[in-house]
Amino acid sequence: MIDFNLTSRVPMGSYIPAKRPALYKCPVCDTVVEVLESNGLEITCCGPEMIELREKLCAAHQPHALAIEKANGLVKVRVGGGGHSMDQDHRIAWIELIGPDQRYRQFLRPGDAPEATFAVDGDGFVARAYCSAHGLWRTSLGRQRTAKALAAEMVA
Repeated sequence: MIDFNLTSRVPMGSYIPAKRPALYKCPVCDTVVEVLESNGLEITCCGPEMIELREKLCAAHQPHALAIEKANGLVKVRVGGGGHSMDQDHRIAWIELIGPDQRYRQFLRPGDAPEATFAVDGDGFVARAYCSAHGLWRTSLGRQRTAKALAAEMVA
C-alpha cells in the first residue's frame, strides 16, 4: 500500500511545483509510481521511503541502448537492438517518448518485442525505457548533445 506520509519537508502553505514528473520505486516490492507534481511529502510503500529513479545513459550496442528511427510521421524506439530480455522478472516494462509539451508511453508485456512505435512528428524528443531489473534508461532525438550536457540535464 502506498502511503503519502503527512510529515512534510516544506513549510505549510508553500507550493513547490515539480520541474518534471518523477518516478519512485519501492525497495521492497518493486512498485513504481510517478509523481506528476510534488508538494514535498515523503512517499512510502511497504515501510521504507521509496527511491527516486534516476535516468541512466547507455552506450550504443549495450543491452539498454535505445535506437530511434524516424520516418513518415512515426518514431520507433527499440531497446538493446531488439534483443533485450522480455521475461516476467526481467523485461522492458514500458517505453516513453517525451516532447516539449507532450508525453507518450507504450506499456509492454512479457514476450513482446522490446520496441514501441509512436505516431508523432518533429525533433527534440527524449526516449526513455524502464527495465524491471536495471532501472530507467534514456536517449534523445533531435539536436545532438554531449554526454556532459545530458548528465547536466538529468540533474536539473
